[in-house]
Amino acid sequence: KHVIRNIPYSDSKPTSRNLLDIYLPMNSMKEENKSKRYPVILFVSGGAWVIGYKMWSALIARGLSRLGSIVVCPDYRNAPQGDIECMMDDITLAIKWTINNIDKYNGDCNNIIVAGQSAGAHISMCLLIDSYDRICNNNSECISPYELTPKSSSFHEYYHKNNENKDNNHDSFMYRNRLNSYEFSCISLVVGVSGPYNLYSLSNHLHKRGLDNSLLKWICNNDINRYSPTIQLKNINERITNKRINFKKFPKIILYHGSDDCTVPCSNSIELADEFIKAGANIDITIYEGFSHTDPILEGPLMGENRLLHDMMRVIRNNDSYINSDHDIDKPLVPKWLVQAAKRINPF
Repeated sequence: KHVIRNIPYSDSKPTSRNLLDIYLPMNSMKEENKSKRYPVILFVSGGAWVIGYKMWSALIARGLSRLGSIVVCPDYRNAPQGDIECMMDDITLAIKWTINNIDKYNGDCNNIIVAGQSAGAHISMCLLIDSYDRICNNNSECISPYELTPKSSSFHEYYHKNNENKDNNHDSFMYRNRLNSYEFSCISLVVGVSGPYNLYSLSNHLHKRGLDNSLLKWICNNDINRYSPTIQLKNINERITNKRINFKKFPKIILYHGSDDCTVPCSNSIELADEFIKAGANIDITIYEGFSHTDPILEGPLMGENRLLHDMMRVIRNNDSYINSDHDIDKPLVPKWLVQAAKRINPF
């Protein structure tokens, strides 16, 4: 009743992955609530770029919607259906669709929070930095914070040159424009949960945990540095001297990570936060003591331990004004002993 599933978000040559679910606050569509405008959280699920699925975010979406937010959970192409550019392109379309359509569901299109977990956090961060770069390149007041390497530039030139007339090929739409300045201004907050932001330093670690190095390179178009936000920001901070990158128009960023994350060590979020701080961005980071890679979105909500949910709502509702209005959310959904037993075999 409060979840609308499988809404297409792409009008031009959509794939079976261009679908999203919308989680609505209870009673939000009643006539007496039609004048209300709810904050909108677009939550991008993880899945190691291979097994991503919008239902991975169902528990956190359920909780956030019950506390008064609209949550949009899009699917996107996984490898081998598409590489990182395809994934970024799909999430771009999902954000654009949300901005243009969420008012029909009483959503505030000027208060959109882009959030992601694991690979979803990585894809979102790549997309937002890429969009910001394009906006800055067309704005003399900004210094571009994201410079393509010669390898990346030549790859894009080669791609466009060889796909100019392939209108019937969906892949020819891979490199469409990112968010424009108006769309970017609709994003009020960026949230990254358990994100892998430095794929160069993580690649061998991920290889040992089952994500083959050759597959990761393929996903990243053989340019892992290009799609590592930490490295890109580090290069920017080292290359540009005597000038300060203008991050005033970049939304506030909040990173959440578990201290016991064995899939993506929390140092990834700490390093990214350091580089954003050097670049002048408004960023906060929270390390959850004892949390694993999936505890914030899976095991925690199952056991009624919704730290991520409440922390996000405090920020969205301006800290002190937030009060948990639905205490049933913090009731365990399954016995805690069962979740603890399942955690022992959880590969993440």
